[in-house]
Amino acid sequence: MDSVDAKIDRLSQADLSAALRSLEQASISEQEKDSLLREARSSFNRAIGLEKNFRKAVAYLGLSLVHYHLKDNTNHQQALEKLLLEAPNVSVTQLGMAEALVSSLNHRIFVSNQVLCLLSKNRRIQHRKRIMETVVENSDDIRGFVEIQLAVSTYIRKPVKWMIDMENGNC
Repeated sequence: MDSVDAKIDRLSQADLSAALRSLEQASISEQEKDSLLREARSSFNRAIGLEKNFRKAVAYLGLSLVHYHLKDNTNHQQALEKLLLEAPNVSVTQLGMAEALVSSLNHRIFVSNQVLCLLSKNRRIQHRKRIMETVVENSDDIRGFVEIQLAVSTYIRKPVKWMIDMENGNC
């Protein structure tokens, strides 16, 4: 018997799965193409609110693709731009493990947030960047999300917001 968490997880992923099926069906159907694209658009919009990281990036890409095929260039571009505004959803556990790993690699004791606040801004920024890089390296889901964001960033020639914020110390 499935646990409640497993059922909730499947339910939250249903919209993205339905959107991808509708998009695939639209690609092979001439008569129903527009209605299937509109159905996919609705499902991708719902999925964006439910998914995180890699699956959320896929939902934004799918939404952008649907708008492109519906000849809605404004929303096509906007979906790509909104993807670049998203920050990865990193758990407290992932952050803690990454910070411990970064600290051990630097042969330092675990650096608490209070100690980080006492460090110089540049050193604090560098430490946070190393932690985030470690989270990205150790999570396939977040790494895939970041790779999609970087590809979209290059394609539309706009920066990824959270990366710029981190560079500027606004993280």
